[in-house]
Amino acid sequence: MSNIRRVALALSLITAIHPVAACAADSPPAAELKIDVPVTLKASKVVFNMDHLAFAGDQSVGLTYMRLMLQNYRSSKTPLEIIAVFHGGAGYFLLND
Repeated sequence: MSNIRRVALALSLITAIHPVAACAADSPPAAELKIDVPVTLKASKVVFNMDHLAFAGDQSVGLTYMRLMLQNYRSSKTPLEIIAVFHGGAGYFLLND
């Protein structure tokens, strides 16, 4: 079974079981659920389309996802090539005074 199918199966089981467990009035508190599916990253080429402003607090969501992806690939020592295309409202990220 592929890793994607394992994750999909685990998520479908969680959504099927969780509402029932939440409705049971006499059941004890549920233990923390942890899904640990090993995933092997392959060499990747990724393009980010940075065309509008999206922030979580004062940090750019797109730049944050790029940083997290880079960290994950570096920690697994997997080759990654990221290209970011900045235009439109997000073009100001490339400006400096």
